[in-house]
Amino acid sequence: ARERYLPSLVETTKPYTLASYRKELDLYVFPSVGGIELAKLTVDDVDNLDRTLSAAGYSLTVRRKARGVLGRVIRHAMRKRRLAQDVTRHADRLAPDVRDRTKGTLQPEQVRVLLTAARGTEWEAAIVLLGLLGLRRGEVLGLSWDALDLIAGTLSVERSLVTLEAGEPSLGVPKTKGSRRTLELGAPLVAVMRSQRARQARQALAAGQDWAGSFTDDHGTRVA
Repeated sequence: ARERYLPSLVETTKPYTLASYRKELDLYVFPSVGGIELAKLTVDDVDNLDRTLSAAGYSLTVRRKARGVLGRVIRHAMRKRRLAQDVTRHADRLAPDVRDRTKGTLQPEQVRVLLTAARGTEWEAAIVLLGLLGLRRGEVLGLSWDALDLIAGTLSVERSLVTLEAGEPSLGVPKTKGSRRTLELGAPLVAVMRSQRARQARQALAAGQDWAGSFTDDHGTRVA
């Protein structure tokens, strides 16, 4: 299916963004319309894609991503004079999201239990950022100390870690302005991050010359 949809897009897209597109195509688009040649794709096929995803319980956000990445591929092919029209622009409006948004999400008491279990472990900082700030997994994995100002009590989300098709991790900039943001930590989270930095300092001392990381001061300025 990729051979039908991706060749022209690969030519100009950065590896980080391309990995994201491929993931969305693999998960949401190809199972429904991947067997159809791009030039033979119809408006009905696009409508059926949304109906299939909706019936499977996917959110409106996911269905927007699916139609968006499909439309991006089509429009790129149009710029290359490989297609004459964008069938996604003539498709029906996406069906409303009628699913229960709270289903499957952790409740406050469950979050408290998780944070208690993580206290004092090497995973505490990551779980706190996921559970209390709502960071995405890739955003947590993409963090470095220069993104934190522990004096001001802020954290800047500027990078995200994704896995490329070959399995190689890659740091990239979030695609939307809304994803690039600065969050307030508050005193309890600042204390957790200080503990994490101290834990990593002990690991660095134990590793000696094998340590490949770096450290910053409380303002996020690199010192080692």
